[in-house]
Amino acid sequence: MIRKKNSWLKSAWITFIERSTFVRAAGVHVTAELEADELRSFGWPLQEIAWIPNGVDVPARHQTRAAGPFANLPARYALFLSRISWKKGLDRLITAWQWVPDIPLVIAGNDDEGYQPKLQALAQSLGLTDRVLFVGHVGDDDKWALFEDAQLFVLPSYSENFGNVVAEAMAMGCPVLVSPEVGIAAFVSEAAAGAVTDCDPVKLAAAVREMLAEPATRAEMGARGREAVRAHLSWDGVAEQAENLYRRAVSTETPVLAT
Repeated sequence: MIRKKNSWLKSAWITFIERSTFVRAAGVHVTAELEADELRSFGWPLQEIAWIPNGVDVPARHQTRAAGPFANLPARYALFLSRISWKKGLDRLITAWQWVPDIPLVIAGNDDEGYQPKLQALAQSLGLTDRVLFVGHVGDDDKWALFEDAQLFVLPSYSENFGNVVAEAMAMGCPVLVSPEVGIAAFVSEAAAGAVTDCDPVKLAAAVREMLAEPATRAEMGARGREAVRAHLSWDGVAEQAENLYRRAVSTETPVLAT
């Protein structure tokens, strides 16, 4: 993110302002090992870096088929569900879809940045207007059904600190495909709940085709993902880890920042 957007300003802010915040902290909570690795790369003397993932709150009941504007979606589809933002990698996902035949890509989410028209123009230029479907905002009632009905979920972000939507997709038994820059990528790999792939459009398309070609494998990925979320991302477990971090923090003497 620093390299792609206002790199000089962001680097200066981190060096002269944020450094003191981190160095004085008794502990730093990160939601993914990727964040911890990036934080360590600054070389600052830190007290503790604690990896505590976000929890997932899955409803006990939900509707089994998305309704309203989503009722007429194709029976088979691949799903992207998140903010419509440049950082989510939708440009490379849509570009990749020209090499993914026979299945539509459903893009769901709010367009707070006014980015969607550029993506629609890209889809049109590639002849994908009929196979790249923008469906807009999705409420909670429909979200879970969309995850559950999708053949796979794709999040090819350029940067993502954790990726709650990936965990939510896994909780619904949906196999996932993510870029290495998504914070939850290591969890996906360890759980064998999908795939982590270089998101160059050609390579991304190949990874999508490979997953679509193996229905039994996708079902196994989905089942493993659901179990991994239940075992490791419950709110009770996450809350206990956070409480332990806070107890350690209040018992730690705050360091004096070296000049």
